[in-house]
Amino acid sequence: MDRVSIPPGVRCQIATGTSPTRGGGILPPCQAHPVAVASCHQAIPHSPFVDHWRRRKLSDIRSALAKRPLQTLYSSFLILRTWQAADCERWCPATRGMKRIAEDTIQNILHATNIVDVVEGYFPLKRVGGSFRANCPFHTEKTPSFYVNPSRQGFKCFGCGASGTVIRFIMDYENISFQDAIKKLASRAGIALIEEELDPESEKRLKRRSQALTLLSKTAEFFHELLMKDPSADEARTYLKSRGFNSETAARWKIGYAPADQKKFFTWARTLGVSGRALIDAGVASPRDENRPKDGLYARFRDRLIFPIHNDYDDVVGFSGRSLDPEAKTAKYLNSPETIVFDKGRLLFGLNKAKRPIGQAKHAILCEGQIDLIAASEKGIENIVAPLGTAFTSEHARMLRRYTEVVVICYDGDSAGIKAAERAQRELAAAGMIVKVTPLPEGDDPDTFIKREGAEAFRKKIDDAQDFYDFLLASRVRGVDLSDAGERTKLAKELAGFIGSLADKMMRETIVHKVASRLTVDDQLLMREVEFARKRNKSLENSRNAAAQTRGETNTGPAKEEPLTISEPALEILCHIALGSDEGRNRLLENTSWNHAWLDDIHHGKLLTAILEANIDPANPSSVNTWLSDKDARVEHYLSSLLDGVLPAEIPRIIDDCLEKIRQLSIRRRILEKKSALVQKGLTPDKHLALMKEVLDLQKRLKNSAASNESPQTAPQPEEDPF
Repeated sequence: MDRVSIPPGVRCQIATGTSPTRGGGILPPCQAHPVAVASCHQAIPHSPFVDHWRRRKLSDIRSALAKRPLQTLYSSFLILRTWQAADCERWCPATRGMKRIAEDTIQNILHATNIVDVVEGYFPLKRVGGSFRANCPFHTEKTPSFYVNPSRQGFKCFGCGASGTVIRFIMDYENISFQDAIKKLASRAGIALIEEELDPESEKRLKRRSQALTLLSKTAEFFHELLMKDPSADEARTYLKSRGFNSETAARWKIGYAPADQKKFFTWARTLGVSGRALIDAGVASPRDENRPKDGLYARFRDRLIFPIHNDYDDVVGFSGRSLDPEAKTAKYLNSPETIVFDKGRLLFGLNKAKRPIGQAKHAILCEGQIDLIAASEKGIENIVAPLGTAFTSEHARMLRRYTEVVVICYDGDSAGIKAAERAQRELAAAGMIVKVTPLPEGDDPDTFIKREGAEAFRKKIDDAQDFYDFLLASRVRGVDLSDAGERTKLAKELAGFIGSLADKMMRETIVHKVASRLTVDDQLLMREVEFARKRNKSLENSRNAAAQTRGETNTGPAKEEPLTISEPALEILCHIALGSDEGRNRLLENTSWNHAWLDDIHHGKLLTAILEANIDPANPSSVNTWLSDKDARVEHYLSSLLDGVLPAEIPRIIDDCLEKIRQLSIRRRILEKKSALVQKGLTPDKHLALMKEVLDLQKRLKNSAASNESPQTAPQPEEDPF
């Protein structure tokens, strides 16, 4: 049989790890069908109730797909119990050479991980009964509703609905991918990752990324060695001494020096045997002319003091270089360009060192430059970070929100610093954070202030930081004639834009009352202006997102989806039992009195099918969580919430009652289908009679049902401990 061609750009989501197969699962060649390709993520492992399909030849299956692709699509995924993922390489080019983390490895990682320890690495938990509780990190709240269940190794917030496994927690909290979350847990547990093949393009990209990180790490060492030992770095060492830095400080921060003579850099690079492409990927060199590659490369950093920039994993991902020539016409600071590993809008200088101190201090200090940050950190003020010479972004705010709810802005005391503080506040407030400001005297920055007044004076200034709106109001009323109603109204409208950026409604009302009292304006009118500003900001955000989608850009904001719900209690209870009870699961799998095809007639019935066909052990949380971890977030949240509930008593009886209810729903659905067919035009008398007989037969089967028509009752929820 010939292989089937795949349209360009089509990726097999199962083989890449988006929806991996389970042991003994199938990945049938029908996925290469042009219609099926787009829906390959719907593939389900082997189905015990489609034996007739398993006995058919592949040619028959493909023939059915060719004739009725949409109708046969789902059934075709349930074929061939013995089909293995490796067999797909013979049929489907979209799966050839791909790689993903092995399922056994994920299960071993989860088995070695305690979700309580992981969560407490980010913020403290308090024991409540058999669970642990804290304020939810995913929304602003005053009463704790975020629970961690050690027995199930899951979490759930009863306020915002966030829930899932430890993998989902790290993905959402750190805003990272599934693969990165697994790698982080593997590193924590000391488990080596075992991966399967990647497609050539993905493998090439990962190889480039790995080479870039390795080269950046070696380049940082090279620059640092030059600073510490090379005679050409005398001026750089003199500058550092003038700022109060010694060799120990330079070593702790791996500060380096990029030579003025770029030949020295390229000579060193040649000793490593790296290509020009690798130097460009790492952002340490650029083409002299993009259109004329033969013109060669130039070193991006020349005669600059070099500060390595790290990501959350402490990898060097780029550099920030400070010019040593005060007369130079180039930028004072030069950052690495956007590369495969460097995105300055998603990086904060010093965060790799400040994460734990921020958690201990319960607030973060936001400053403007690397020198200021290092000066403060070396004096013991370690909970401090700085953006990389760019505007503070919503991504920066989300990063800080992982570690604290309070940020103290400590920018320069000049007008530019005040404007930068106002821009940062908008992003921080939108992320639900409390913003304070420590205004420094004009002409001062943290470094000069600490040198003149000392570290203790700086700490006191941070401790005495003003609420942002007190600071804003005080700075804006200067020079404004408050006796002029027009001036007051104009200022109130201006401040409404800042207040509207606050995510918390109660906080907005508090600030509105404070501002209205100070400006002697009506607080209801000011609140109306604030809500108008919020709508205007939302409209602008939607316009920007629409424009970004038109340009093909990715929206970094979280997609808002309606939560998954199952309206039929019987189906919900069966899903809970199949996931949480070994006894109940075995009874459902071994019970031959029910027809699995009934589930096809129930909305979300396929979810129970997928649960029953999964290779999981309900008694082993890591087994269940491994299966849940690669599901769509809505499915994972819903099923995790189910597992948080208490299993019903008398499981055998409950199963029988629920199955009978499912049977009745299936019959009613088919009766409606037959009645709909009866009213169609053009029916022959024989066809009409046959349909009438089928309807009567189905109604008789429904009437003779011995089970009660009442829906089974859902299990009661505990009062003290939500788990």
